Amino acid sequence: MFLSYKDYIVDIKISGYEFENCKDRYDRNWLIVEVIYKNNIETIKKSDPALLTWEIDEIINWLKKVSSQIRVNDLTFLEPEIMFINRENDNYIEFCYGLSINNDCIKVKIDDIEGLLEFFINVKKKYPKR
Repeated sequence: MFLSYKDYIVDIKISGYEFENCKDRYDRNWLIVEVIYKNNIETIKKSDPALLTWEIDEIINWLKKVSSQIRVNDLTFLEPEIMFINRENDNYIEFCYGLSINNDCIKVKIDDIEGLLEFFINVKKKYPKR
């Protein structure tokens, strides 16, 4: 999923489960999130097991509410690497990645919500809760 804002582009991918054969409820449901951030000066690549499969449901429900203009709180997860922020007064959301390192956020215009929602619906289909 490509996101862009002003002079940068972000490519988000879910590359799979962290552990293919694991019995622990949590460990078998971690998804590896890969993010590539590019601007005029640098390219940063980062990959972490940053989301649990059931957190994908939370993202889907949150994005549906945002797209329906329902007031929502910011969306955070067990791992502090990812956060979604609703900037409803300014008509966009922010996708924040790498929060444990810095607080730089990638802004996603409200028009991108449907594409982002579709991306996470497809992630849920491809990587269901195990």
